[in-house]
Amino acid sequence: MKQLVYNAIQTPDGTILVSRFRHDYQTHRDTNGYIYMVDGGNDYLRRNAAPLGFEYTELSLYEDDSIADIREVFAWRTNSLTYSFLKDNYILLKDMKTEHIEAICSQAQYKQWHSLMSRELTYRIETLKPK
Repeated sequence: MKQLVYNAIQTPDGTILVSRFRHDYQTHRDTNGYIYMVDGGNDYLRRNAAPLGFEYTELSLYEDDSIADIREVFAWRTNSLTYSFLKDNYILLKDMKTEHIEAICSQAQYKQWHSLMSRELTYRIETLKPK
């Protein structure tokens, strides 16, 4: 089963609802009057649009999607003082320090993220190298 890395929808009024962790239930009453919901973080997709079946745009990404797309939206939770500018303790993959990504790759507890983090390191070497 593919690893979910971004769990999000966009409602008709343009609001993006993101669920970052399991049971991170997010709702929004759209300008059309309907209520939209996402839940599940990177563990599962759960959706609701009331009334049932009302349209929204699915934005979710999986680990095998384009790393260029993933790095713009995948957020890593950190308690590190390294990122003192953070408001909510989440940092986008593209903004993480290389040393931090390497540390994640070296720790067994983050095994499910090793492939994604390795892809980001490769992307940085191949795409972001100085000209």
